[in-house]
Formats: sequence, C-alpha cells, structure tokens
Amino acid sequence: MDHDGGGIYFRYVGETRLIKPGELRQIIAGREQRAIAEFSARMGRVAIGKEATIDLDSGEVAGTSGKFVIDKALLPNIQFVREGDFSQTTGAPALRLIGDVESVSEAERERTRVIRENVTPDAVVRNFLRNEKVAEPMQYIHFQAHAQRKWFPVWFYVDQTKLTVNGVVEDLRGQVATYPSSRDALVNRLAGKDAAFRQSTGKAEALRAKLVRGEITAPTDIDQDVVFAAAVQALPTTVKPKDLETIRKPLLHCLDRAQGADARSSNRRGSIYRAACRLDELLYAKKT
Repeated sequence: MDHDGGGIYFRYVGETRLIKPGELRQIIAGREQRAIAEFSARMGRVAIGKEATIDLDSGEVAGTSGKFVIDKALLPNIQFVREGDFSQTTGAPALRLIGDVESVSEAERERTRVIRENVTPDAVVRNFLRNEKVAEPMQYIHFQAHAQRKWFPVWFYVDQTKLTVNGVVEDLRGQVATYPSSRDALVNRLAGKDAAFRQSTGKAEALRAKLVRGEITAPTDIDQDVVFAAAVQALPTTVKPKDLETIRKPLLHCLDRAQGADARSSNRRGSIYRAACRLDELLYAKKT
C-alpha cells in the first residue's frame, strides 16, 4: 500500500490504484482487532489474579504478576463495558468491567496508599490519630499479634474492614502469632472483656474533668504530655464525639515529642499508645 499526493494506493491484481473506502476500513479494522487481541492475551497473562489496573495517561497496566504498557494510540479506542451489559457496538474493542470505575484524586490515592512491609507500632497509632484510611486494614490488625506491646488502636481498623467483630476475632485466632499473649489480649478487647480505660488521679483527674466538659487544652511539653495521656485514658463514654475528635491532634503532638530512644520516652509512648486506644474505643467500638 502506497501514499501519493494525498491519496492511498493499493496494489490489486495486475494494477495499483486508489484504495476503495470499504477495503480501507477493513484493513484498519483488521489491524485494530489484531492489536486488541494481542492486548487481551497479554492482559490475561498479567492479571492472573482478580484484578489489574490501567493508567489511562501512560497506558500502563499492572496486575498481580507483572505489568505492561498499552500503546497510547489504542487507548481512545478501548471501551469499558459493564459486566452483564452487552449493548456495545458490534466489533468495537472493549474491556469487561467487573465492579465500578471511580475517579480518585491524587491526594486521596496518597491517603489510602499503604506499603504492607511498613506497618510499624508508630504507624498503627499515627494513622489512627491522623484519621487516615488504609488500603489493607487487616494488616494493621494482624500486626498486633506480632508486637510485644499490647495497646494499639484496633476498632478504627475493624471499622475499615467491613467485617463483623466475630469475623475479625476468628481471623486472629487462626493466626500464628509471634506473641500469643498480645493476640489473646487483642481478642479479649474485641470481645469486650478488657478496655484501655484507667482511672486517673491528681493533675490527670483535674484535666480529665475539663476534657469531659469539652475544654481541650493541648499540652506543650513532655511533662504535660504524660498528664494529658493519663487524662485521656480515664475518659468516660459520655464525652461527645466532636470533643473526642479534637483530642486526636494534641495526642499526635504528644507522640511526636516521645520519639527518643531512652526508657523515659518509651514509657511516654506506652502511655500515649494506651490513650490512643481509649480514644479509639470511644470513637469506633460502638460502630462495629
């Protein structure tokens, strides 16, 4: 097939002349079908798992066992067809859509992105205090069966799993725990047999009374952090949710100030972790 002076010439038997419109469409359609067939085969090999993702800007498709790139020239020709809807144009290249396609902002993608290997004690507490959703909440629950500490927020993550509490408990009981006592303590908390509540005294009790009244005064140094954490641990179930929400940020600042490697910092972190647990109970235990 040749191109000359704006016309497309095709070599027929015994002659070369302008190609007929119908035959040109057949050639283009054939090339598209071969390209789509190749793409579908490659997608099937990549998405051996349950799903694959496609970046419509770059053409990159990533699945459970690898990734590949679709030629950008093909992207405008690909239609997403909802499973069960077979009214698409005959012969049009299509990808079957299982579930929903949603537009997600870059900021929201960043908030929900979680690297499984990076689940740490600090991350479990910090994500809760920042009120950040995570992509794999069960990993944050499983982690607590492998941590020596026994006080981490859990109801926040149970709420994100959409499982029943009994379902989460059964899952935990089936785990091979590094610290069985931590796993058992977590199961007891989920079963309502234990809680992070601890009675306050002295300065902490005075501050607790203010917190109950909605008078939230953020601590500004490490000595105040200890008192604040003890007061939060003693909060009753009668505190209003909006007042509980205002405690997240001050408690997060307490955590920031307790990042030292010494024993005193470790003790402060333990108190802050338990305070976060109490806040977690009050905010989410009734929802699950």
